[in-house]
Amino acid sequence: MSKKEQGNSATVKTTSHSIRMESPSSKRRAPRRPKVNVTPDVIVNGFIEFIREHGVVSLAVGFVIATQVQVVVKLLVSSFITPTFKFFFKNALENESIVWHVRGTEVVYTWGQFANGFINLIFVLIAIYLIVKIFKLDKLNKSQ
Repeated sequence: MSKKEQGNSATVKTTSHSIRMESPSSKRRAPRRPKVNVTPDVIVNGFIEFIREHGVVSLAVGFVIATQVQVVVKLLVSSFITPTFKFFFKNALENESIVWHVRGTEVVYTWGQFANGFINLIFVLIAIYLIVKIFKLDKLNKSQ
């Protein structure tokens, strides 16, 4: 290189990184994990214990009972309450509505559907209360 070329050249410093790769040696082994004996018997017993601890059966029984109470209360409402409202209003309660005309626009308030749903709720709550009190279910979880 000439002197002129040396003056224009830039010095680039590079650093080298060394990567050390080790082969697995017999002295360093990963810690052994204890073997878990997973047999069908252990799985079944563990599952049954889980169900007992977390009250899954009680939850399932409560869900089935609540579903049946809901069916009975809906039948009560459709068999007795709805005909009573038909007698007084000459129409089924759930078909009742108010129509309001504002500036050429019709607004329909279906208050009968809301009232019917609210009556269902009230009867479901009463039925659940009576079942809990009659069968003394509120005293089952209390410690002696």
